[in-house]
Amino acid sequence: YLIRHGESTWNAQGRVQGWGDARLSAKGVAQAQAVARRLRRVPLQRLYTSPLARAAQTAAAIGARAHLPIHPVADFREVGLGVWEGVPVKRLRTRYPALYRKWLTAPSKTRIPDGEGIPAFQRRVLAAFRGVLEETLSGGSVAIVTHGGVIRAILAHVLGIPFDPLMRGISLGNTSITRLAHTRHRLAITMLNDTSHLNGHA
Repeated sequence: YLIRHGESTWNAQGRVQGWGDARLSAKGVAQAQAVARRLRRVPLQRLYTSPLARAAQTAAAIGARAHLPIHPVADFREVGLGVWEGVPVKRLRTRYPALYRKWLTAPSKTRIPDGEGIPAFQRRVLAAFRGVLEETLSGGSVAIVTHGGVIRAILAHVLGIPFDPLMRGISLGNTSITRLAHTRHRLAITMLNDTSHLNGHA
């Protein structure tokens, strides 16, 4: 299970966030509780999280319901966005118009000042993901609470396609659930961006 974090205060304010460590908004806390209720019947064996607060808070809600400790993995952090961190998206469009347009269409060929390149980001994410797979090949379900960019990097790997088309090609809502089924030789996407647990909650 790949779970995006709940709404952060920066999400609510329309600010760019990568490594920026904004906490969950009140709405995000409600979303985290909703996804925790949704997953309480899933027999999770292990719960991993990005160490960034918005993911760790979401994971803590899931762990409390599932009676599982959370395991932070640094390489499941979002891509680092350098000087863009915390800047309102509206301001980016006027301050960096060409670079912002390129980021939306060709992120792997775009380097934000002081930011992390997409190729390096993908390498660290996939190394961490392979480590999780190796630990779970014996069977059972695990959950990774992380970020939209991380989930897209994993999905690009599973689908065998470049990262760039997924930047705007798929939507991943806050606390969305994406499920992968795996055997020793194959991964398949069996659920994508499911937010049905939010109906009537947040």
